[in-house]
Amino acid sequence: MKKLLLLFLVAISFSLHAQTNPNVTVTVGTITPTTVEATFTRNSDCTNYGIVLAEPNEMATWCMMFGCGLPELVDQFALQLDRDTTYTWREMVPATDYNIYVLAKSADTAILYTVAVSTTTQGSADPSVITIAVSNITTTSALVTCTPNAATALFKDMIVTEEFYQAVGEDSIRNLLLETPYEFYEEDVWEWQSLGPDTTYRVVAMGQNANEVWGEMATYTFKTLALNGIFGSDKSAFLIYPNPTAGRINIDGAEIEKVEILNLNGAKVLESNSKQINIESLSAGQYLLRICTKNGTSTHKIIKK
Repeated sequence: MKKLLLLFLVAISFSLHAQTNPNVTVTVGTITPTTVEATFTRNSDCTNYGIVLAEPNEMATWCMMFGCGLPELVDQFALQLDRDTTYTWREMVPATDYNIYVLAKSADTAILYTVAVSTTTQGSADPSVITIAVSNITTTSALVTCTPNAATALFKDMIVTEEFYQAVGEDSIRNLLLETPYEFYEEDVWEWQSLGPDTTYRVVAMGQNANEVWGEMATYTFKTLALNGIFGSDKSAFLIYPNPTAGRINIDGAEIEKVEILNLNGAKVLESNSKQINIESLSAGQYLLRICTKNGTSTHKIIKK
């Protein structure tokens, strides 16, 4: 009798301390160049779980940065779920290898599972063409939509003042566009803020096809609304003198917050919050003077003798 009681108590003890085995089955669904879909199904031991989609090298870098292991990193940044679900990651990079990381958890155990996936390629050998549209134009903002054609693998876009575009030339604008670090793979819809009133801007965009050949640069010119005569036009709002000058330049007009002087490559060479600026240190040549006020910005051409 005592032996049976002892065996019964041992069985109870083992049951209380037996480790559970939480598991999540990952069923990969539709994959496109920019989306990854997966369905997650828990077993009976799994109370909740976290999911992350990332490039393997990226996760390794984050582990080093945060000084933690991969399970701890996944647990910290994962989307936490407590039921079976289908989830779609968006805005992925085409033709890129990713891992789906799943941290399955129970009351006493956490187990990390990894499933490798790859987004599909995008574009074709045909020329890349980007279509630009501008809407909702106000005194200081505009909604810009850049839409790539089916041949486009990636594209870049940016906005500059028409004065700057004309001052530096199309080739320099194209080089600046290619140097921008931001790449888009789907339609880019962005509301540009902090534009200058009564100012002409030019949107530029250029795409690359599947063979990594850049297409023609697309452009679209628009003008922001005036402030009902309060601000007038950019050129009439300020008096800039003397111009040309070998030393100081003066600015008369509305209150300014900041003045920047740019070379014709768009690089800032001087900055001031004064209406009197000493440009003696600059080399002789043409520059752009950008004046920032609470109502917006305006750009003017100056010449250093």
